[in-house]
Amino acid sequence: MYKIFNVSFLFILVMFFAVSDAFARAGGGGRIEETYFKVQDAWTNRDQTIAKEYMSERLFTKHKMQTDQMLVDHKRNVLDRINLIEAKIVELADYKDETKDKLWVYIKQSMIDYMVNDENGGIASGDANKPEVSAELWKFVRENKEWVLDEIDQKVTISELKGLISSSDEV
Repeated sequence: MYKIFNVSFLFILVMFFAVSDAFARAGGGGRIEETYFKVQDAWTNRDQTIAKEYMSERLFTKHKMQTDQMLVDHKRNVLDRINLIEAKIVELADYKDETKDKLWVYIKQSMIDYMVNDENGGIASGDANKPEVSAELWKFVRENKEWVLDEIDQKVTISELKGLISSSDEV
């Protein structure tokens, strides 16, 4: 289902799952996939409450401000034919103090992504017919003992991926 980005990371990931029962209870990779689709749904519907339990308070507030502005501007970002092609855990930090835990996930996706003007129904930007493939880095953190999305980096580069380092103070 999900592949490991580099082989040296395997030991830390095994140790992480051994000491992190919260991630296992959250469904592990299933939590990542569920979060992904909830966030897309919340964005296209301009209703962040759809994904509130999957986001940190910080990201929820940021996304709510952005989608509230879309409502004011009479814009709707339509996301259609959403396909999560790949989700790879590429960095992990596991601490005894679980509030510091973080997890970076490489997301490869395909979707139709365009902006509609609510007032006239016209397409303001994007292509309503052609899916685009893109990649992002999603950062998950623990909030109230649950893994939640805290950041989305839409400008992911290979050098960023090479710079990620996993660690644990449990090992």
